[in-house]
Amino acid sequence: MALRRPFHWNPVTVQIAALDDVQVFDPVFKTPINQKKRTTVRLYQAQVNFGRNQQDRRVRFEAGDRPDTTAHLVMRTCDLAPNVAALPKPKKGWKITGLYMGTHQEQVVDYLIEQIRHESPLRGAPLLIYVEFRENVERGPP
Repeated sequence: MALRRPFHWNPVTVQIAALDDVQVFDPVFKTPINQKKRTTVRLYQAQVNFGRNQQDRRVRFEAGDRPDTTAHLVMRTCDLAPNVAALPKPKKGWKITGLYMGTHQEQVVDYLIEQIRHESPLRGAPLLIYVEFRENVERGPP
């Protein structure tokens, strides 16, 4: 069945912390204060790839905030909303806080999601989501 792509699906559990949209305003100057909080944590099934996807590099332009991302997650759209209502699609700015959750190889990491790309191996509706990430450069509180 086409919705079960990729054929050799080997998912692991990844913990992602969502960026909360709470703006705090300075009472004196009435300007927003930058306070990023990531309190909502969700577990996703994804494949982790720490190498660069050379096949995609041929057809992409180097553009974006920091285009030289060297790692990505591959998620299936059939595992996310609206198919599974509890898991929204990840967004840029969210943080990957754990890899291989629930196994003996569990790792606590601090990666920042840089880019979300929808792709399809069948040239139709997007079946896969590529979540590119890199080490967190903000280094603020969670």
